[in-house]
Amino acid sequence: MPIYEYECLKCCCRFDELIFDVEEEKGLKCPECSSKKIERRFSTFSSTTNEPGKHANDPSAQKEKMQEKAERPTVGMDHLNQYFH
Repeated sequence: MPIYEYECLKCCCRFDELIFDVEEEKGLKCPECSSKKIERRFSTFSSTTNEPGKHANDPSAQKEKMQEKAERPTVGMDHLNQYFH
């Protein structure tokens, strides 16, 4: 159930609404002037991470995590590797 951001074309009021069904959007009115002339606007979002100075969606942070996983030995693989080398 997404929250969408809208702008009234008459009074420029910006507001957001929780939309459960597409049909609900057709009946929306501006909370300030009650105009039905509204448009959906692009919204921004924020993400957090536990690592100071890094964003959760930072490509370099994701690359570092993948490299760390690749460098860690997998438990029990040494036993299998003797059969394949």
